[in-house]
Amino acid sequence: MNVSSTLLKVTLNYRNTFERSMSKKSSILHSFSFNCIESIVKSNFPITQRLSASNQSMFNTKGNVSHNQHYAESETIAVKSNNTTELSNSIELERKLDEKISTTCDKGAPSTLFCLNRRPSTDITSISTRSFHSSSESTISTDFGMEAGKEAAAKGCALAHIHDGCKIGVGSGSTVKYLVDFLKNKVSSGELKDIKCVPTSFLTKKWLQEANLPTYSLENLPCLDICIDGADEVDCNLNCIKGGGGCLTQEKIVQSCAKKFFVIADCSKKSECLGERWKSIPLEVIPFGYVPIMNKIEESLGGKCLLRMAHKKCGPVITDNNCYVVDWYFPSSFVKRDHDWHLTNNFLINIPGIVETGLFLNVAEEAFFATNDGNVECIKKN
Repeated sequence: MNVSSTLLKVTLNYRNTFERSMSKKSSILHSFSFNCIESIVKSNFPITQRLSASNQSMFNTKGNVSHNQHYAESETIAVKSNNTTELSNSIELERKLDEKISTTCDKGAPSTLFCLNRRPSTDITSISTRSFHSSSESTISTDFGMEAGKEAAAKGCALAHIHDGCKIGVGSGSTVKYLVDFLKNKVSSGELKDIKCVPTSFLTKKWLQEANLPTYSLENLPCLDICIDGADEVDCNLNCIKGGGGCLTQEKIVQSCAKKFFVIADCSKKSECLGERWKSIPLEVIPFGYVPIMNKIEESLGGKCLLRMAHKKCGPVITDNNCYVVDWYFPSSFVKRDHDWHLTNNFLINIPGIVETGLFLNVAEEAFFATNDGNVECIKKN
């Protein structure tokens, strides 16, 4: 007889954990108990309690996973059931899980995302766990550590380069949000006066207005002292790949209007050459020509082009300029220090229908990289 199974995937959502922890003024790190899961799962189907030796140490005698010992990004538990009737009743199981989650969160436990997925009939005889840890090549171990790095980089750049009366081009993305918050605090406290801000996107404009910061457009403030923006990757010569948020054209226009351009990022964005960490170049394109544009790039340069699709709407991403975004995954042979990205950029920008590329070459004066513990490294252009 075929044995049905269900895959219960428990993904620890660190950001929600951090926000919930801070709101309750409690410790960031918690021990997450699996007891609430077991009390439900055991009532529906037995769990074979056999763990691999390498993962056995993750569980203490009370069935807890200690975050102080392991920063487990994802734990997957495979459960076995011979009762197909109970197994098919996944809706009822999800309802019970929701009730347990709600009860647990009300008691101050970390917020956790649970996902139930039906799987084909198979014989699963053990619990399998996988733990993803930061490798020696990465200094980012948790989401809240990365956020601390972004905040530190934004503050470091602002303290170094923003002064009274400064005209600032304000970029886009999650790191820039920390810059806006910092400016808001400095202006409201009277420590910073008479600044003027030009946003690079609709969302940044919204952040600036909500922070009650003086907000302008390039129509009435076309000349800027500085522009500060994030990046998806920055190489040793401060060349950047930008446009992960789809605002590349307006970001490049505002950058070109500033006397100096500074990059803020966490240290995971730092690389020796472009392509080590970020594997694609965003391209803003006219919707009418996106297919021939993608064909031309693939035929001439290689790699693969993908039309970026939206996550909360049906269809492609639409930029602030009512254009599409094509992500070009360039060949691995491009990932080397002597690759001529200027030549590549010139080829791309001359294809009819490409509005702008996400390559920001030889324009950054300084880059501010921050680690999880808040240390900031400033790298200046050679």
